[in-house]
Amino acid sequence: VEFRAIAEDLGGEVVEHQYFYAKCTHVVVGAPSRSEKFLAAMASGRWVVTLEYLRECQRSSKFLYEEPFEWATVAGQEPRRRDLSVAARRWRQVLQSSGAQADEPSQGAE
Repeated sequence: VEFRAIAEDLGGEVVEHQYFYAKCTHVVVGAPSRSEKFLAAMASGRWVVTLEYLRECQRSSKFLYEEPFEWATVAGQEPRRRDLSVAARRWRQVLQSSGAQADEPSQGAE
């Protein structure tokens, strides 16, 4: 499955950089890690979702609500990855509830 094509077919924009792109709204990762991109996405409150998110969006022919596809919801992760993914969700929720993050859902993926 070509994830770039899925996102673009649904009207999204894909930016592929080794580093974090500050204008992105979503980061789609195979697994939580301590990479610059993941940590910056986490710190800025971006959606950090699984690859399954794009698969399900393709099946539905539209961008879906992201929360069920956040890494924090994935069972069976090793403790370090689980801690990272839960922290990412918690901080995203704090920023969203305070109005500090002004991104619109389903605008773009990295």
